[in-house]
Amino acid sequence: MAANPTIAAPIRCFLGNVPKEIEKASDESSVSFRLMGTIVKISTHETRQYKIYTSKMVIDDGTGSCCIFVTRSMLDTLNVHVGEVLECVVDKNMQAKQLVKVQDPHAETLRWLELSYFRKQKGVPNDHMGYPCPKEDKKDRVFQIISSESPENNSQSSGISFDDLALILGLQAPDMQDLLDDLQESGMIYKNAKGLYVPL
Repeated sequence: MAANPTIAAPIRCFLGNVPKEIEKASDESSVSFRLMGTIVKISTHETRQYKIYTSKMVIDDGTGSCCIFVTRSMLDTLNVHVGEVLECVVDKNMQAKQLVKVQDPHAETLRWLELSYFRKQKGVPNDHMGYPCPKEDKKDRVFQIISSESPENNSQSSGISFDDLALILGLQAPDMQDLLDDLQESGMIYKNAKGLYVPL
C-alpha cells in the first residue's frame, strides 16, 4: 500500500525572499507559500494561466513585491482594492489558492516580527528593530565598511576581501556579490590587483 504524500504547511517568508524559497523547493510540486502584503496593482485584463483564466495582482511588503495570479471570482468575492492588505496562499507558480482581506491593523507588523524572529534564529543579522534591512541600506553599509578599511593615508594596505565582507554582514555569497556588483556599476568601488574591494 503506497504511503500518503506528506502535506507540508505553507511556507511563510518575506516577499523579497520568495524567489530563493521557490528555488530551494524546485523539486517539491506540492509546496505552497503564505504571503502577506499591500496590494499595489490589480490588472483587469484576464490571461490564460495553467488552464485557468486569471488576473494579475501585485502585492508588496516593503522587502519586495510579488505578482500573483488570481481568478476573477476570487477578486469579485473579496472585493479588494489597491492599498488594502491581503494574505494569500499560493503555489510555487504564484497561482492563488486562498485569499483573505486583512482587517487587523497590527497583522503586518506581527507577521514581520514573526519572520524576523525566525531569521534571527537562523543566525541572520537583523537591522531596524528586527525588520529585514532594505537593499539600499545594505549597499550603504557595504560602502561604509569598504571605506573604513581603506584609509587615504595608508593606500598600500587598503581594501577588504569578499569573504570578510560576507562574514561581517552575515550574507550569502550571491547576495554579497549582488551588492558589490551594484556598487561597482555605480562607480563607487572597484576590485584592486590584490582582489580586495576599495572605494573610488
